[in-house]
Amino acid sequence: YGFWKIYIEFRKRIADWINCDRPGENYPPECREKVLRQINNHILFKLHSKIFPPQSSVQDRDLHEKFVKMQCLNPEDFDAKKELLHPYLCRLVVEWLRKVELMSTPQEKMTCIVNAYQVILDGLDVFSPQGHVPGADDANPLLFYLLLKALPERVYSTLNYIELFKEDLKSTYDHK
Repeated sequence: YGFWKIYIEFRKRIADWINCDRPGENYPPECREKVLRQINNHILFKLHSKIFPPQSSVQDRDLHEKFVKMQCLNPEDFDAKKELLHPYLCRLVVEWLRKVELMSTPQEKMTCIVNAYQVILDGLDVFSPQGHVPGADDANPLLFYLLLKALPERVYSTLNYIELFKEDLKSTYDHK
């Protein structure tokens, strides 16, 4: 808890310093926001091993075991349309979802998830039958099915890590 308090106070001071107007310096707000994001990412990258648990938690292991047991499920079990599951699309999405665990900052982890979802959306545009406009009802079941197939080992810790820093992610993903 003490670490978080220090980290949050440090971030606040950095933000205040970046946002204060100094004579002769007129940086636009988006420039200041970008600098703050880069500083924050650098700090989180350097502190990743101290913030993110080095081993899988009990919850991670339990969830991973459940994912292993559920490997026999089919896309239809998720209400995913099998005809929309192109092998290349599946491979790309699974690759992005596996990269999540290799990333250090919450923003990098979230970017992998967003990229996986974007691959699904782009693939649906290409592989959907003519006249069918794909949406979340098509994309979400595919994401859940392919997440299961990616067999991530630390879903619980990763989602908690992203949740902990969700305020930092808002400015990055609000426009998407």
